[in-house]
Amino acid sequence: GQVLFLRGLSYYNLVGYYQNPPLITDYAIYSSLDGLYTTNSTYNDVLDQVEKDFREAMTLLPSRDEGGEWAGGRATCGAAAGYYARALMMRQKYSDALPVLKDIIDKKYGTYRLMDNYGDNFREGTAYENNAESLFEVQYLDYGSQGTDDEWTPVNTSPNATQGSAIESNFGPSNYGGWADISASPWLYQLFKSERTTNGRLDPRLYWTIGTYENDWADFEFGNVAYNQKLTSTDNIVTNNTYGGLPIAKFTNLRTGLYSTIITGLHDGINLRLMRYSDVLLRAAECENEVNGPTQQAIDWINEVRGRVGLADLKLKDFDTADKLFEQIANVERPKEFGCEFGRGFDLIRWGFFYDSDRLQQLKEHGTVRRSTVGVKDPVNYSDIANDPELKSTFDTYISGHEFLPIVQQLMNNNPNLKGNSANYSTDNSTYFRESGCKVRPVVNLNK
Repeated sequence: GQVLFLRGLSYYNLVGYYQNPPLITDYAIYSSLDGLYTTNSTYNDVLDQVEKDFREAMTLLPSRDEGGEWAGGRATCGAAAGYYARALMMRQKYSDALPVLKDIIDKKYGTYRLMDNYGDNFREGTAYENNAESLFEVQYLDYGSQGTDDEWTPVNTSPNATQGSAIESNFGPSNYGGWADISASPWLYQLFKSERTTNGRLDPRLYWTIGTYENDWADFEFGNVAYNQKLTSTDNIVTNNTYGGLPIAKFTNLRTGLYSTIITGLHDGINLRLMRYSDVLLRAAECENEVNGPTQQAIDWINEVRGRVGLADLKLKDFDTADKLFEQIANVERPKEFGCEFGRGFDLIRWGFFYDSDRLQQLKEHGTVRRSTVGVKDPVNYSDIANDPELKSTFDTYISGHEFLPIVQQLMNNNPNLKGNSANYSTDNSTYFRESGCKVRPVVNLNK
């Protein structure tokens, strides 16, 4: 069961990033190099196998409720069920995914719940990791209990190798020792700022997602800090002087109160939560909306996630069409709950946002930043990008087919049977997407 889950997870990621990787399920071919030099498989064939692997793993694995070694850190039937639903939704099989998600909610595959404190999903230590909200996460040893030697190569020869991740180094702002390879957009920041909790405070998810100074944080968690260094209202945290954007707090120690600087290398001990129960709830709401929506049941599942952070309940009367509720899920609820958690790209592909001119324009607007050495929080308008050299959009250079990553040229040089994908040849996937029965929901203005 664990092997099937891990194979399913591997191919889920391979097909999601690379579109048409070779699918090898007969391991006898590993006995020769010629056997390994196989051809590409189709997107559908790989996803068929992914679904099969997760579906079988669901029947073989125990649940987290078994306790012991199954209580945390291992693939369980709940993890397999969650990823089975994800795989089904990659091809918009909403009616198939919905009962699976309902079964998870009804505790058929183990007991899951939202943590009372959203921030507990982004800290290290046994009090927070493998918690009741986690369906599956990558295990890293906490700083201080792991090794000391950075091992950046696959060799891993040192008996004292560190067993953390380099995510903090990639995310962390440069003035605290990070590389700031990735940053958050002002659109996401403004999305958080646009709605306050029922007691008039900022959404606490902002604190754990983007590292900015806010008056609301004076008495919240660790206060206005970045790596235990106090921020003032005039502080702008440096991100990256080429691409701009705002500093990411998730999966770093920027807000954990543990360290005064970024520990570079492979020392980040925060477990990477790959799937949380809030994803089950919001996916269930999405599937319910696609199959029957808009419905009160879909609204209730969304409100469970919103209620954890103190936001007011949505009302069904405000969502008269499935298109409008989808817009709320896709461009409000999911970005605020999962911002900077690596899953947005897969969502954009399965929703077909790259295959519709209005949706692609929306992506350009959401991805607009001001180039600067400091984090600029002000709203930016994509319409100004032509006459303002400080503005750029992360989607301005998008070319058809490049919603996937290209297959590395050296692999194709080594294997004459291996061909490139749509990113290698800049081919348009929109016709395939629509002919497969998938649809793109139209852009809806939520303010009307």
